[in-house]
Amino acid sequence: LAAGLIVIFMTRINRNLRERDAYLADLRQRSAEEDHIVRMGLLASGAAHELGTPLSTISVILSDWRQMQGVKRNRELSEDVAEMQAQIERCKNIVTGILMSSGQARGEGTIRTTIRQF
Repeated sequence: LAAGLIVIFMTRINRNLRERDAYLADLRQRSAEEDHIVRMGLLASGAAHELGTPLSTISVILSDWRQMQGVKRNRELSEDVAEMQAQIERCKNIVTGILMSSGQARGEGTIRTTIRQF
């Protein structure tokens, strides 16, 4: 009887240990996957922040070019500048979308406001 009980208890203990090991392995796997997702989000967020500055600089330069008399007179050049500005805005929207999906906001240009509204 004692030997039979020992065998039953040892079988149950071994089964419980195997189940616990499988559960821990599953938790480790999920943790690794979540860590990978977080790292990818941080990478995307960092890239979006890094792209924001050059896009803003190019946008300012294109705005300046658009005001130049030589560009205003040349219809083809004016259309090219307008197309470049449209593409820059598209890129900015993509960067904003990436930042918004990671829970951050992208700084935009200045807006005039009053203290009370602020």
